[in-house]
Amino acid sequence: MKTIKLWLTTIATLLCSLTANAHNFEVGGIYYDITSTADLTVGVTYRGSSAYDYSNEYREAVTIPSTVTYNSTTYRVTSIGKSAFRDCSSLTSITIPESVTRIGYSAFYNCSSLTSITIPENSQLTSIGDYAFRGCSSLTSITIPESVTYIGGAAFDGTPWYNNHPDGVVYAGKVLYKYKGTMPENTSIEVKEGTVSINPNAFRDCSSLTSVTIPESVTSIGSSAFADCTSLKEIIFEDGSETLTLGCNYYDQNYNNGEGLFYDCPLEEVYLGRNLNYYEDSHHGESPFYRKTELTTLTIGKNVTSIGENAFEYCSSLTSITIPESVTSIGGSAFWDCSSLREVINFSNLNIKKGSDSHGYVARYAKKVVKVNEQIGDYYFYTAEDNIHYLQHYIGKDTVINLPEDYNGDDYLIGETAFLNNGSIVSVNVPQTVGTIGKSAFANCYNLATVTLARGVMAIESNAFANCWSLTALVFPKSLTAIGDGAFKGCSGLKTILFSENIDAYGSNVFEGCDAVETMTVKGSVMPTVPSDKITSITLYSPVPLETAEFANKVYRNATVYVPQGSLERYQAASVWKNFWTIKEFDPTGIEQLTINNGQLTIYDLKGRKIEVEDLRELEKGVYIINGRKVLIND
Repeated sequence: MKTIKLWLTTIATLLCSLTANAHNFEVGGIYYDITSTADLTVGVTYRGSSAYDYSNEYREAVTIPSTVTYNSTTYRVTSIGKSAFRDCSSLTSITIPESVTRIGYSAFYNCSSLTSITIPENSQLTSIGDYAFRGCSSLTSITIPESVTYIGGAAFDGTPWYNNHPDGVVYAGKVLYKYKGTMPENTSIEVKEGTVSINPNAFRDCSSLTSVTIPESVTSIGSSAFADCTSLKEIIFEDGSETLTLGCNYYDQNYNNGEGLFYDCPLEEVYLGRNLNYYEDSHHGESPFYRKTELTTLTIGKNVTSIGENAFEYCSSLTSITIPESVTSIGGSAFWDCSSLREVINFSNLNIKKGSDSHGYVARYAKKVVKVNEQIGDYYFYTAEDNIHYLQHYIGKDTVINLPEDYNGDDYLIGETAFLNNGSIVSVNVPQTVGTIGKSAFANCYNLATVTLARGVMAIESNAFANCWSLTALVFPKSLTAIGDGAFKGCSGLKTILFSENIDAYGSNVFEGCDAVETMTVKGSVMPTVPSDKITSITLYSPVPLETAEFANKVYRNATVYVPQGSLERYQAASVWKNFWTIKEFDPTGIEQLTINNGQLTIYDLKGRKIEVEDLRELEKGVYIINGRKVLIND
């Protein structure tokens, strides 16, 4: 009982002394504060009663012990407190024990005679506070132990150690301290591998900085580290499994002013290879990328599992985003008001729906949400529950597209909007393993001039090739049975069309706006509507006049209709076809019976006459039967 009373009395005495002095007790000329009564730890401090009452109490060489005993109690020395040695101009050297984990704010500020610091190799030191050694004008060298992961702002400014560094990035142990000097124009920085942290304000005002690469080893970046880097357009956070902690991104109460991590940086491209952690409260809750309206390209790496709250809020220039399969959550408002975000490629298991407010509003403005589960080269594929495979998206830039012959040995379909708005494609070859070309699959591919469809394609869905202005000729395979609404709507450059015999279903407005068509061949029994005033030739294979309202109310003087032998009178009498001044017969049987002759080039004209040439370039402009297929030679 007496022991307990003595202990309580000692504690009370120490606490009372704190009101009069900065320290709790003194041993061997060094003053200490008790930092934890439970853990029995203390920190070195100053003697005076206030932060500005130092009395220059520490002089010459000081060795701090790892433990200290006072009133029969032994304490571990784990810190050097705020301003502990500040303005001790007679202090010449300091030995810091391995037990110290933290050096506080301004701890050695203006110790002008301090020439050396001894920190043991097995030190547990992790943190050096702001201004800790600032103004130590005699400190020429210091070895920072590898244990240090944080160095505060201006900690070594005004020391010969810092001043003697050449211009460029200055490292202190594993910490990127700051950039020194004037940065050359158009500078790209790759932070040294092994660096664990980047100081606050490390690159502030580096207006020539254009690109930064942050390695996996970096675990924290201080506040405003890149503030006012007015040319910084690209930031790369390399792939890593450990969460990267970022400094505050401060904004005022109106959420429109402040100096955040990338304040005043015109970021255009971001590669995010790991999870981010950033401070959140009413004033600091905006992410480092908040309102980065110049950001056009965001790539999320396969180590990212979570996209935080308001991560890319108001990034109004983002147009497309790919969510990798690793992502399991997207925080609230992560993509709020990303008003240009029209395309979402979803590899994850998240149920992202077009127009939905869920998952951080990522698909609120989307025109296209593509579910994907495998990438093969430049192609994204998705396998539905019914085991049907879809080519969902293409990310390449090739002008000539030869689609994959198969998907892991299986047939596949071209999914909805797979090539939508691709301005690079000039030519595409569709193999026989593709059964369906989905809705808007090639819509708005305005440079697409040539489409080759192999026998195997059975359906072309609505708007599949809408607004492909450069498309000039279409040859449909025998396998094709249906063409959807507006499939070729707006193909204003289309001049020649060959309709195969098995097409029995045409949607509405299939060829709306195709007003340049000159020649048509219809082998089936259903007549499509092609609203063109420039038609010069129509070849029909049906002996029974085809029904269509397209030609009923107009006289066609310059167009010729070719009909099967024996059907001339029937066509001349038909209400639809009698308006054509010229209707001629032809014999389709000879053409249909043509075969490939031992792999040699076999050419006939439309009257069945064989033409002997060794090179197709010798042929005059016109339509020919080459190896059993009708071919247009237009130059």
